[in-house]
Amino acid sequence: MSPKSRPITLLALALGLAAGAFANESVTLYKTTVYQSIWGFGAAANHPVKELQDNYNYTTRNEILDRLFSSTGSNAGLSIVRLEINGFTKTEDPDQSTFMPSAGVIDWDSDQYQRWFAQEAENRGLFQFYAVPWTPPGWMKTNNSPYDGGHLSK
Repeated sequence: MSPKSRPITLLALALGLAAGAFANESVTLYKTTVYQSIWGFGAAANHPVKELQDNYNYTTRNEILDRLFSSTGSNAGLSIVRLEINGFTKTEDPDQSTFMPSAGVIDWDSDQYQRWFAQEAENRGLFQFYAVPWTPPGWMKTNNSPYDGGHLSK
């Protein structure tokens, strides 16, 4: 499925779900008419990525990854991977921990599952990554915790 046909497919699905309410109406869609530009189709690399790496053998993992990143046939055709910039220490979340557990300390071995998924995506030709911080590490906040609010320390 081409990136331009995805909006049409999603619109058709939405219209199909609403068909009961508009049973006497009709809509014509043209694949060559662009109604909206979408610059990618993506997924998040979080705990399900850990499950993919831990719970499937090499062959099955690669089949799943190929289906996620291939844009031919009925594959998903992902073109964006969203990465979480985590604020958790290894004690708080051993699988997705911050790369900066304390002031001036960098842990380049943190968050191995997301890093593995990003590398697998890149190996399959994907080069669009979006990294989102959910919370700063606790040591950067007034409540000394990645949970329960707090503000950035001065």
